[in-house]
Amino acid sequence: MDGPLVDVRARYYEVHRRIMIELGLPAVSPDPFWRLVRRDEPTEAFVPGGRAKHAERYARRFTELSECDDVLMLDEAQDDAAGALRSLKPLGESILITLRLNRPGAQDVMNRLDLSAYFLRVCGLSQSQGRREDQLRELAGDARRVLVVAGSEPVIIAAREVDLPVVGVTCGSRTPQNLRRAGADVLFADLDAVSIALATGAEEIQRAGLLPRGV
Repeated sequence: MDGPLVDVRARYYEVHRRIMIELGLPAVSPDPFWRLVRRDEPTEAFVPGGRAKHAERYARRFTELSECDDVLMLDEAQDDAAGALRSLKPLGESILITLRLNRPGAQDVMNRLDLSAYFLRVCGLSQSQGRREDQLRELAGDARRVLVVAGSEPVIIAAREVDLPVVGVTCGSRTPQNLRRAGADVLFADLDAVSIALATGAEEIQRAGLLPRGV
Protein backbone atom coordinates (compact mmCIF):
# COMPACT_ATOMS: atom_id res chain seq x y z
CA MET A 1 0.00 0.00 0.00
CA ASP A 2 2.54 2.60 1.15
CA GLY A 3 4.80 3.68 -1.69
CA PRO A 4 3.30 1.95 -4.73
CA LEU A 5 -0.20 3.34 -4.10
CA VAL A 6 -0.03 5.96 -1.38
CA ASP A 7 2.34 8.91 -0.94
CA VAL A 8 3.08 9.07 2.79
CA ARG A 9 5.61 11.91 2.80
CA ALA A 10 3.32 14.58 4.24
CA ARG A 11 2.08 12.26 6.99
CA TYR A 12 5.54 11.12 8.02
CA TYR A 13 6.80 14.70 8.17
CA GLU A 14 3.83 15.91 10.20
CA VAL A 15 4.49 13.16 12.75
CA HIS A 16 8.15 14.19 12.89
CA ARG A 17 7.17 17.84 13.37
CA ARG A 18 4.78 17.03 16.22
CA ILE A 19 7.35 14.94 18.05
CA MET A 20 9.97 17.66 17.77
CA ILE A 21 7.50 20.11 19.32
CA GLU A 22 6.94 17.67 22.18
CA LEU A 23 10.69 17.34 22.70
CA GLY A 24 11.26 21.08 22.41
CA LEU A 25 13.72 20.55 19.58
CA PRO A 26 13.94 21.97 16.03
CA ALA A 27 12.51 19.78 13.28
CA VAL A 28 14.58 18.70 10.31
CA SER A 29 13.23 20.36 7.13
CA PRO A 30 11.09 18.13 4.84
CA ASP A 31 13.60 17.17 2.14
CA PRO A 32 16.47 16.17 4.47
CA PHE A 33 13.94 14.37 6.67
CA TRP A 34 12.69 12.29 3.73
CA ARG A 35 16.25 11.42 2.73
CA LEU A 36 16.87 10.10 6.25
CA VAL A 37 13.68 8.02 6.02
CA ARG A 38 14.58 6.53 2.65
CA ARG A 39 18.10 5.64 3.79
CA ASP A 40 16.58 3.91 6.84
CA GLU A 41 18.84 5.89 9.15
CA PRO A 42 18.83 5.06 12.88
CA THR A 43 16.43 7.02 15.07
CA GLU A 44 19.26 9.10 16.52
CA ALA A 45 19.77 10.75 13.12
CA PHE A 46 16.34 12.43 13.35
CA VAL A 47 17.06 14.02 16.73
CA PRO A 48 19.54 16.92 17.05
CA GLY A 49 22.52 15.73 19.07
CA GLY A 50 21.37 12.12 18.75
CA ARG A 51 20.73 11.82 22.47
CA ALA A 52 19.56 8.34 23.40
CA LYS A 53 16.73 9.44 25.70
CA HIS A 54 15.23 11.61 22.95
CA ALA A 55 15.74 8.93 20.30
CA GLU A 56 13.92 6.34 22.40
CA ARG A 57 10.94 8.64 22.92
CA TYR A 58 11.01 9.65 19.26
CA ALA A 59 10.78 6.03 18.10
CA ARG A 60 7.94 5.26 20.50
CA ARG A 61 5.94 8.36 19.61
CA PHE A 62 6.47 7.88 15.87
CA THR A 63 4.85 4.46 16.10
CA GLU A 64 2.00 5.85 18.22
CA LEU A 65 1.27 8.91 16.07
CA SER A 66 1.91 7.69 12.54
CA GLU A 67 -1.37 5.80 12.23
CA CYS A 68 -3.66 8.21 14.06
CA ASP A 69 -6.76 8.99 12.03
CA ASP A 70 -6.09 12.73 11.84
CA VAL A 71 -2.63 12.35 10.27
CA LEU A 72 -3.86 9.63 7.92
CA MET A 73 -5.86 12.40 6.27
CA LEU A 74 -2.53 13.65 4.87
CA ASP A 75 -1.99 10.53 2.76
CA GLU A 76 -2.42 11.11 -0.97
CA ALA A 77 -2.57 8.79 -3.96
CA GLN A 78 0.59 8.45 -6.00
CA ASP A 79 0.38 10.10 -9.42
CA ASP A 80 -1.96 8.10 -11.65
CA ALA A 81 -2.25 5.20 -9.19
CA ALA A 82 -5.86 4.72 -10.31
CA GLY A 83 -4.82 4.67 -13.97
CA ALA A 84 -2.15 2.06 -13.26
CA LEU A 85 -4.65 -0.11 -11.38
CA ARG A 86 -7.09 0.13 -14.28
CA SER A 87 -4.34 -1.06 -16.62
CA LEU A 88 -3.52 -3.98 -14.35
CA LYS A 89 -7.12 -5.12 -13.96
CA PRO A 90 -7.29 -7.13 -17.24
CA LEU A 91 -4.13 -9.03 -16.23
CA GLY A 92 -5.66 -10.63 -13.13
CA GLU A 93 -7.20 -10.09 -9.72
CA SER A 94 -5.48 -7.68 -7.35
CA ILE A 95 -5.31 -8.09 -3.57
CA LEU A 96 -4.15 -5.17 -1.44
CA ILE A 97 -1.63 -6.12 1.24
CA THR A 98 -0.62 -3.77 4.02
CA LEU A 99 1.47 -3.79 7.18
CA ARG A 100 -0.45 -0.89 8.70
CA LEU A 101 -1.72 -1.54 12.22
CA ASN A 102 -4.71 0.79 11.90
CA ARG A 103 -6.59 -1.36 9.39
CA PRO A 104 -9.87 0.64 9.51
CA GLY A 105 -7.81 3.79 8.97
CA ALA A 106 -6.03 2.19 6.00
CA GLN A 107 -9.39 1.24 4.50
CA ASP A 108 -10.64 4.79 5.00
CA VAL A 109 -7.58 6.11 3.13
CA MET A 110 -8.21 3.74 0.22
CA ASN A 111 -11.88 4.74 0.10
CA ARG A 112 -11.07 8.46 0.25
CA LEU A 113 -8.57 8.12 -2.59
CA ASP A 114 -11.05 6.10 -4.69
CA LEU A 115 -8.67 3.14 -4.92
CA SER A 116 -10.60 0.44 -3.05
CA ALA A 117 -12.69 -0.66 -6.03
CA TYR A 118 -9.65 -2.01 -7.86
CA PHE A 119 -8.99 -4.72 -5.27
CA LEU A 120 -10.71 -8.04 -4.71
CA ARG A 121 -10.00 -7.72 -1.00
CA VAL A 122 -7.63 -6.27 1.58
CA CYS A 123 -5.20 -8.38 3.59
CA GLY A 124 -3.53 -6.98 6.69
CA LEU A 125 -0.16 -8.67 7.06
CA SER A 126 1.03 -9.84 10.47
CA GLN A 127 3.87 -8.17 12.35
CA SER A 128 5.40 -11.64 12.68
CA GLN A 129 7.75 -12.59 9.84
CA GLY A 130 6.76 -16.27 9.92
CA ARG A 131 3.07 -15.49 9.92
CA ARG A 132 3.52 -13.04 7.02
CA GLU A 133 5.03 -15.84 4.99
CA ASP A 134 2.10 -18.12 5.81
CA GLN A 135 -0.36 -15.41 4.81
CA LEU A 136 1.31 -14.84 1.44
CA ARG A 137 1.44 -18.57 0.83
CA GLU A 138 -2.29 -18.81 1.58
CA LEU A 139 -3.07 -15.82 -0.66
CA ALA A 140 -1.15 -17.35 -3.56
CA GLY A 141 -2.88 -20.71 -3.16
CA ASP A 142 -2.90 -22.69 -6.39
CA ALA A 143 -2.92 -19.65 -8.66
CA ARG A 144 -0.98 -20.23 -11.87
CA ARG A 145 0.97 -17.00 -11.64
CA VAL A 146 1.23 -14.58 -8.73
CA LEU A 147 3.31 -11.40 -8.57
CA VAL A 148 4.00 -9.35 -5.45
CA VAL A 149 4.46 -5.60 -6.00
CA ALA A 150 5.94 -3.96 -2.92
CA GLY A 151 7.74 -0.90 -1.60
CA SER A 152 8.97 -2.24 1.76
CA GLU A 153 11.56 -4.77 2.81
CA PRO A 154 9.39 -6.91 5.16
CA VAL A 155 6.89 -7.68 2.38
CA ILE A 156 9.65 -8.44 -0.14
CA ILE A 157 11.52 -10.71 2.27
CA ALA A 158 8.36 -12.65 3.12
CA ALA A 159 7.47 -13.05 -0.55
CA ARG A 160 10.93 -14.32 -1.46
CA GLU A 161 10.82 -16.82 1.41
CA VAL A 162 7.76 -18.44 -0.18
CA ASP A 163 9.20 -18.26 -3.71
CA LEU A 164 6.91 -15.54 -5.05
CA PRO A 165 8.40 -13.18 -7.66
CA VAL A 166 8.67 -9.58 -6.51
CA VAL A 167 8.64 -6.21 -8.25
CA GLY A 168 10.05 -3.43 -6.08
CA VAL A 169 8.54 0.06 -6.44
CA THR A 170 11.00 2.79 -5.49
CA CYS A 171 8.82 5.90 -5.08
CA GLY A 172 8.07 5.15 -1.41
CA SER A 173 10.06 5.31 1.78
CA ARG A 174 12.90 2.98 0.74
CA THR A 175 15.76 3.42 -1.71
CA PRO A 176 16.31 1.09 -4.66
CA GLN A 177 19.33 -0.33 -2.82
CA ASN A 178 17.14 -1.24 0.18
CA LEU A 179 14.62 -3.03 -2.01
CA ARG A 180 17.25 -4.82 -4.05
CA ARG A 181 19.00 -6.09 -0.91
CA ALA A 182 15.66 -7.35 0.40
CA GLY A 183 15.33 -9.54 -2.69
CA ALA A 184 13.27 -7.67 -5.31
CA ASP A 185 13.68 -9.32 -8.71
CA VAL A 186 13.31 -6.08 -10.65
CA LEU A 187 12.73 -2.41 -9.76
CA PHE A 188 10.43 0.23 -11.23
CA ALA A 189 9.98 3.88 -10.32
CA ASP A 190 6.20 3.68 -9.81
CA LEU A 191 3.13 1.52 -10.31
CA ASP A 192 2.42 3.07 -13.69
CA ALA A 193 5.78 1.81 -14.97
CA VAL A 194 4.97 -1.65 -13.57
CA SER A 195 1.60 -1.76 -15.35
CA ILE A 196 3.16 -0.75 -18.68
CA ALA A 197 5.95 -3.32 -18.36
CA LEU A 198 3.54 -6.14 -17.55
CA ALA A 199 1.10 -5.21 -20.28
CA THR A 200 3.83 -5.06 -22.93
CA GLY A 201 5.96 -7.96 -21.72
CA ALA A 202 8.94 -5.65 -21.28
CA GLU A 203 12.40 -7.16 -21.59
CA GLU A 204 13.37 -6.40 -17.97
CA ILE A 205 10.29 -8.29 -16.78
CA GLN A 206 11.19 -11.27 -18.93
CA ARG A 207 14.86 -11.21 -17.89
CA ALA A 208 13.80 -11.36 -14.24
CA GLY A 209 11.71 -14.45 -15.03
CA LEU A 210 8.44 -12.75 -14.11
CA LEU A 211 6.94 -13.49 -17.53
CA PRO A 212 7.90 -16.20 -20.02
CA ARG A 213 9.75 -15.01 -23.11
CA GLY A 214 7.51 -13.83 -25.91
CA VAL A 215 4.48 -13.12 -23.67
